[in-house]
Amino acid sequence: MVVIRTSLAVISVTALALVTGACSSNSGTTTGSGGHPATSSSTSTTGSGGAGGTGGGGTGGRPGDPVVTPDLQGRTYDIFVPANLDPAKPAPLMMELHGFLDASNPTPGQVEEAANHFQPEADKRGVILVLPKATVDPILSHYVWNATDSCCGWDIQGTDDVGYLMGIIEDVKKTHLIDDKRLFLFGHSAGGFMVNRLACDQADKFAAVVSLAGETFTDQTQCAASAPIAFLEVQGDADATVPYAGGPPYAVAAIPPAPGAIKTTQDWARKNRCDIKADTSQPPIDIVADLEGTETVKLVYKNCEGNGATELWTIHLGVHSPNFNMNWAPDVLDFMMAHPRP
Repeated sequence: MVVIRTSLAVISVTALALVTGACSSNSGTTTGSGGHPATSSSTSTTGSGGAGGTGGGGTGGRPGDPVVTPDLQGRTYDIFVPANLDPAKPAPLMMELHGFLDASNPTPGQVEEAANHFQPEADKRGVILVLPKATVDPILSHYVWNATDSCCGWDIQGTDDVGYLMGIIEDVKKTHLIDDKRLFLFGHSAGGFMVNRLACDQADKFAAVVSLAGETFTDQTQCAASAPIAFLEVQGDADATVPYAGGPPYAVAAIPPAPGAIKTTQDWARKNRCDIKADTSQPPIDIVADLEGTETVKLVYKNCEGNGATELWTIHLGVHSPNFNMNWAPDVLDFMMAHPRP
């Protein structure tokens, strides 16, 4: 299977257009381990409608989360259920958020999954995998998330993506027993910005977040983070789309600057009340197929509060959409599964 990932930049005449996504050209049938077909379905029912919001007060002197009403808003998502899942045992749930992708593709989540190959690993570990679907920008004709000021829903500012994503969780719970202490988030590029936003707004609901080439709010007053949450930033230092060192994506001055990979990680380490100085003694790892040797260096913040472990994996010479090898999916799931909520 050959997966092609591309990044596109488009400037909207009515909105500051950023384009932070990765697109690959593959979809197709996904199977679970042992050749058993995984459960794959699209859901289009509405969420909990006017049900109570999920905001609340923070712990340990932290600010409270914004109030959120879980609601699918008539939108769809794909779900992959492990073939041998025990229905009587609460299962972890992982959401995988795609990046900026042309709206002509009806399955953007599966495009992202084709590049990461999380589903077979999730199947082995008994993790339910959900692929949400962003809204189409009417100007750009691409899927976008209404995440941070740097990315990227200027034409869809009224869209409540946080409510939609929380609505997915409530919807899955109608048919599957879910472990609330093991709700995990992954997002790439625009999806990475969105999982940062979701962690800011609903930190007390999720156990761990992995953001690939997506970053947090530059203005940290917009990020409540009411509880510790494990956070992993992964980014290439040769990323030409979302600058590793910070700045406006695609170097377009009209786009509000993103904080950069290091600052994003520092901000989460601060919110997770980790040691001020990071540990740089961890051995490097190999997660990219077309870079020689152990190209990825770990920066690890220790002694964090609760489950709030915070790490930065820097891919030396890594681009915005790395060509990952077989170590990538297990390493990501290892990080997530090691940090359940207390």
